Amino acid sequence: MQLLGNKILPGNSKLISWLFLRALALVYLSAFLSLAVQIRGLVGEDGLLPVVDQLNYIQSAVGIAGVWKFPTLFWLNASDSTLVGACYLGVGAAVFVFFDQFSRFGLVICFLLYLSVVNVGQTFMNFQWDTLLLEMGFLAIFLTGGSQIVVFLFRWLLFRFMLMSGVVKLASGDPSWWNLTALKYHYETQPLPTPIAWYAHQFPLWLQKLSVAGVLLIELVVPIMVFMPRRLRLFAACSFLLLQICIVLTGNYNFFNLLVIILCLFLFEDRDVAPFINLKTSNRILKRCASPGLCAEAISGGLAVTVILSCAGMWWQTNFDKPLVQPLLGLVRVASAVQIVNIYGPFA
Repeated sequence: MQLLGNKILPGNSKLISWLFLRALALVYLSAFLSLAVQIRGLVGEDGLLPVVDQLNYIQSAVGIAGVWKFPTLFWLNASDSTLVGACYLGVGAAVFVFFDQFSRFGLVICFLLYLSVVNVGQTFMNFQWDTLLLEMGFLAIFLTGGSQIVVFLFRWLLFRFMLMSGVVKLASGDPSWWNLTALKYHYETQPLPTPIAWYAHQFPLWLQKLSVAGVLLIELVVPIMVFMPRRLRLFAACSFLLLQICIVLTGNYNFFNLLVIILCLFLFEDRDVAPFINLKTSNRILKRCASPGLCAEAISGGLAVTVILSCAGMWWQTNFDKPLVQPLLGLVRVASAVQIVNIYGPFA
């Protein structure tokens, strides 16, 4: 046991949390900047899929209930100037978070604005990286309270994401995953291959099969190490990072892989990153980080119950025909509407 480490519960994660929030702010920044220059052409008044048309359709179909089923600030105003202004407001909020100024408020603004855009973005925002950013962004709001319960929830999210990534591959019934030949086709059929993908496609078949076996091992077996002692968590982190870096080198999936990479931060502890941070900077960060009080722990505990129950409810809906009982059904509907708990499964 000593070889593996004897501490399973999260250790000190103040530096880790601080680094994560800065990295998340950069992802928010890039997402909002990208949208700011495109949103008018995509969903603006004269865009390909105008927001106004979508909101009118929702209102005619479900009435006032549409406001709760599809929450977005653009119910109030969906003009081009409002759409663009929301994106730049998101940029500003992300900048404040990055510089550690009014971080909690900035994270709330980023989440509400990005949720608003995703819920009206239709085809253009219907990607798993958008839902992953929303789920991470929502948890990040509570991370500012300093509770280790929230650190556990980030590990739980990473575990779910990686495990389901493996499960959907085999559950899809595609024989190329079962006979380990998926990478024989992947590099030439993925949406946006990089130049390196051409060279990866030339690898001999035995190496391609070995790579697929490695992917399935990392996604189906390694995730359980997320909840194990420190040395096994570090092994899991290195395995996940290796997989994500290989994907980034051979394909462009927006900020999907970057989000998974920064999620891996929570598999480390402060002592793992402290040697790479200036002592003066570390002390300043630790002074600014909140020590959780009873209220913060209670809120974080309530959040954990909400997340776990929502996950259980979604799993039940996916695998069984019998409907959920109230109030669990209502909880799942709310969690789904605001996208704070989601189902993942890339590369099925």
